[in-house]
Amino acid sequence: KVPDKYQPYMLEEMLPLYRAVVHGCLAEDYQQALNVYKKRILRMNNNGWVEYYSRHKLGANLQDLMVLSAFFISGWITPAYSNLSETDQAWLLLDVSFCLMSLGRLQEAIKPRITGVDFYKKSESWSFASTATQVLVSLYLPLGQIKEAISAAQQAIEYAVLGKSNNELIINSCYLANALYLKGDFNKASKNFDYSDCLIKTIGYEHLTSLMNFWYCNFLFSINSDESIFSEIIERIEYNFSSVNTLFDETLVILCLARVRAEASQNSLAESYFLQAIQKIQEANKIEHIPPFYLYRADFYLTQKQLDSALADLNSAWEIIERCGMKLYALDYLLIHGRYCLANADFDTALNHYEEAKQLIQETGYHLRDAELHLFAAQLRQQCGEEYRSANLGLYSKTADFYLQMAKNRIKEIGQWGLLRVIKRDFPEYL
Repeated sequence: KVPDKYQPYMLEEMLPLYRAVVHGCLAEDYQQALNVYKKRILRMNNNGWVEYYSRHKLGANLQDLMVLSAFFISGWITPAYSNLSETDQAWLLLDVSFCLMSLGRLQEAIKPRITGVDFYKKSESWSFASTATQVLVSLYLPLGQIKEAISAAQQAIEYAVLGKSNNELIINSCYLANALYLKGDFNKASKNFDYSDCLIKTIGYEHLTSLMNFWYCNFLFSINSDESIFSEIIERIEYNFSSVNTLFDETLVILCLARVRAEASQNSLAESYFLQAIQKIQEANKIEHIPPFYLYRADFYLTQKQLDSALADLNSAWEIIERCGMKLYALDYLLIHGRYCLANADFDTALNHYEEAKQLIQETGYHLRDAELHLFAAQLRQQCGEEYRSANLGLYSKTADFYLQMAKNRIKEIGQWGLLRVIKRDFPEYL
């Protein structure tokens, strides 16, 4: 039943190939099984470049992980060594880590990735070590381990320098920039983003692409209160539309477009793009990236007073956040759901969310949200009556004006000027 096509296009046609790989492993012919997996399912060319067709085009992360399990003796740490080089073992570890991450099993994905990086460090394969380490950043961040993410990004840059790889240097500088941005260190984030944006032009690109573009656009939204920045963001989006390589790349571009339309109050267009973005991220089946899509749209619906739609998206995001232990996105959820609770006069839940969010910021170091927490506190003080004072003495020790000033001070301190648009929306009388 193995298909006549060497590299099938449809998942149904590939299923016999997946079974063939498992049978090859059961027969302990690991090398031939690995060749079938790499060349016919993932589409590796003669130069060793792997397209990862099954997951990038078909979203077959679960199928890939199931077949990879046949290469492992127990757990995800010890790949079978019969007929396999250390390089192949390292590759298997990293591929397993990637599939686990894409399925939202983030904590499980860390150990095989670190083990795989150690293989590459041992052989001084610095470019591979750099690529492998950068993905650690994507594992640490959703888990709220920002300090570890920054350290991993810095290591990835060191390996890129040792491997003399400009491509990896560009990407890893963006990974570091995004981690610093989430920490609230805008100055260092800006330097790393600008460095990558300049360096990528030396290798023939006009702008950053894929995740790098998405992160940079987030940064531009944050540091600019003037709506004129939208034209630059749209220019970057249009450039990325012309260079889309994967379903995930297309998804990120559409989400950026939804956000800029929402910020520009083009609500009908924004809603349409949000719908497309969520449909495509589900199709791409990259669980670790799904929660922000729902959270961005929930925030949009909340500003439009579409409370039922906002709640549906918040619930969809929370199901993944809770299951995968994503503390970073849990904080985003608490702030948005807290505002939803205020809109529904559910003051007890809103006040609990404030305390939980404050604790999570301290636990994770996610200080990008400091000013937003102060704005939430100001809303609580405005809307929650004095009957809540005895149970919330810390919050009630200050006035709404005090918390609003705290938010403005934080905005000025780190240059998070984009939040002035939020103040204009939610506190117009205080401008």
